[in-house]
Amino acid sequence: MKKFSIIFGVTLALAYCAGAAPVLSIGTPNLASQITGSNTYSLNPQLGVWINFDDLAGSVTSSPTIGPYGFPVYALPTAQYATQGVASISDPNGLFATILSPQSPPVYLTTLNGATDTTITLTNPTGIIGIGLLGDGSTPVTINALASDNSVLASFAGLVPDSANNPDNAYYVIADTSNDIASLVIVSNQNLGIDDLQFAPEPASLVLMAAGLALLAFSRLRRRAS
Repeated sequence: MKKFSIIFGVTLALAYCAGAAPVLSIGTPNLASQITGSNTYSLNPQLGVWINFDDLAGSVTSSPTIGPYGFPVYALPTAQYATQGVASISDPNGLFATILSPQSPPVYLTTLNGATDTTITLTNPTGIIGIGLLGDGSTPVTINALASDNSVLASFAGLVPDSANNPDNAYYVIADTSNDIASLVIVSNQNLGIDDLQFAPEPASLVLMAAGLALLAFSRLRRRAS
């Protein structure tokens, strides 16, 4: 974990300072209430705006059905998170709130028909955005960060997760020094759990730099303490 914190902090700090191309980093998902002992995770990194969808546990009104992971799911309400800087969250397959989430309890979003094509569009572009994904240990995913003109800033393909330590969940962060990440598109030929949307409000560049430096400082303090 020390090595991860140092590498992640350096990546974010250098991405800001050097004007690098968009970069993908893999953090740790928010599993603290599900896993105990040495594998306890806390969402890392933490950015300026955090939407964990947990408010949906008390606001969904549709009748429940059973989702792909065996948990009850409810149709996602039309009203979402405009006041927090999210213009829309949509999927042509239909998005559902899954109660009893193993990704970041108690709620995550998912589709039902065996495919994911979810688009998260922000009200204002940002320089850094993160999303937690739940797979089955070998779920293929493509993550596209789009600019305001819908051009692709960065595209990353791999499996959920990319971690031998955590076979089902991962947290993905894309940093872009142009501060022009307007939307995030998550595509898979399987169902995914989607949770813990984070992004930096304006000025995004300052939050990006602060996140990298904070992780560096934290890792140094842990190393000294140990």
